[in-house]
Amino acid sequence: MLLQGSAALVVRTGLQTAYACLVVYSGLFVFGLMCLIWSGAPNHPSLLDAVMVLSRLPNVACVMKADLINNPIYGASARLAGYIRNDDFIGGVTEAVEDLGAGGQLLLFPEGTRTTRAPINRLKGGAPLVSKRSGVPIQTVLIETTSPFLSKGWHLHRIPSMPVRYRLRLGRRFSPKDNLRETIAELEAYLASELGSRNGIDTAGDTLARLQNRLDER
Repeated sequence: MLLQGSAALVVRTGLQTAYACLVVYSGLFVFGLMCLIWSGAPNHPSLLDAVMVLSRLPNVACVMKADLINNPIYGASARLAGYIRNDDFIGGVTEAVEDLGAGGQLLLFPEGTRTTRAPINRLKGGAPLVSKRSGVPIQTVLIETTSPFLSKGWHLHRIPSMPVRYRLRLGRRFSPKDNLRETIAELEAYLASELGSRNGIDTAGDTLARLQNRLDER
């Protein structure tokens, strides 16, 4: 059952702060991403994507793997925050619509899993259906990285080459439509086009280089 009200908001705010601290103290170089006020639909290159996006959102319900929510240790905070299971499609859509109607935000990865086919997997129908039923636009978030760190198949004990750089930026916003197949096709074509270009992450790399040069000069 979806946990709503002040209790869930307190937990979500606490998680946002914790994720923000994790991003800072892990030494990740994260660029961009303003606060979302719509249903967010990012691509999903790594396990860190949710952490980086959630660190910028004050009141968000995240659609996540049911196995993680069922975990007695790791899933406790997710359950208290009212995060939504991904193993009940209709029930999950209903909870997402209710949360958006109550003024919350939604984080849903439209690929349904981490990317395995560049530049993006085939998209699922969850985000378009939630948008249609709630009347809330889909705000795309473009996540670009210079590293395959924590991508699908990456072993947790494997150490990546450093630095690992990420750039998160807001993309096009898609208005709700009755035709779900049309929305899925438009979303997929847009994300494939944007993520097929390396300009975004190159810009992030240039920014990092300028920052490093300034530090060296000091």
